[in-house]
Amino acid sequence: MTEIRLDEDATEKGGAPAELLTRIASRQPYPAGDALVSVAAFDFLFASRGRGLQSRRRRGTPEAGELVELGWLDAFGGPSPVGQEIVDLRSRAPMSFRATARGAGVTTTWTAWVDGARALVLAEPQNLDRSAPRVEERATLHVTSNGSALGLLLSWMGVGPAWTFQHEPGKDQISRRALDARVDAPVGQVPPVEPDPSWTTARAWSAGQWTWFEVGSGVSRFGTTAVRTGDVGWLVPRDVDRSTVRLDPTLPGDVFREVATMWVDSLEGRRRR
Repeated sequence: MTEIRLDEDATEKGGAPAELLTRIASRQPYPAGDALVSVAAFDFLFASRGRGLQSRRRRGTPEAGELVELGWLDAFGGPSPVGQEIVDLRSRAPMSFRATARGAGVTTTWTAWVDGARALVLAEPQNLDRSAPRVEERATLHVTSNGSALGLLLSWMGVGPAWTFQHEPGKDQISRRALDARVDAPVGQVPPVEPDPSWTTARAWSAGQWTWFEVGSGVSRFGTTAVRTGDVGWLVPRDVDRSTVRLDPTLPGDVFREVATMWVDSLEGRRRR
C-alpha cells in the first residue's frame, strides 16, 4: 500500500491528519490547444482581415511568416480559410472574458471570445511558478465550446485543492506596500513578512510564487480578484484604507464558484439585453 504523505503544518494546525496537497494544481499543465501563436501574430491576423494595402505591405514581417507557417495566411496577405474561421469567431463574438495573472514581476493574460455555444480562447503561458523552466512563450489557441472555455480559465488559474485556515483574531491585515512587494517579488527574492503575522499569512508567505488574478467580462459589472499563494491556498484582498489591506482566506471551491458565477451571469446579462 502506498503511504499517504501528510502536510505536517496543516496537520498540526488542524489537529487531524491532512494529506499533502501542494503541487497538485501546478503539476497539471494547461491543456494543449489547436495551435501555438505569438500574440503579435494573432493580432496581425485580425488586422489582415480586410486584405488591404497595409496588410500586403507587411507580408514580409515575422508575424506574417509565422501565420503562413500555421496556414492561417494566404499568398495575398489575407486570412486563409482556417484563418478566416478564427477571425470570424473573434469578430462576431458578442461577449469576451479577460483574465490577468500578475506575479514575480510578470503579467500574462487569458482571453476568450464567446459566440453562443462556441468560444475562441487565447492564453499566454501560465504565471504560477516562474522558477520552473519556461520552454514555450507563445500563446495557446483553442477553438472550443463555451463550457470548455470556462474550464480552460480555471485550469489557467491553477485552481486546485488546498487546506484553508482563518487568521487569528486581529491578524488579518497587512500594508498594501507589503502585499504588492510579495506579489511582485522575483523568484528566490521574497521580502520579509511584516512583524507578528498570522499563522496563515506566515505559511503562505514562504509557500512559493504569489499570483494576483483579476477576471472580468465586457458586460458584467462584477469581477473576481484573488491572490493565489503558491499551492497552499487563496487570499482575497479587501481594502481597509488607502494603505492597508485585509486578506481573507478563501476556499479553492469558492474561487471556482466566483469565477463560474461571473461567467454565467455575464452571459445571462447579455441575453437579456
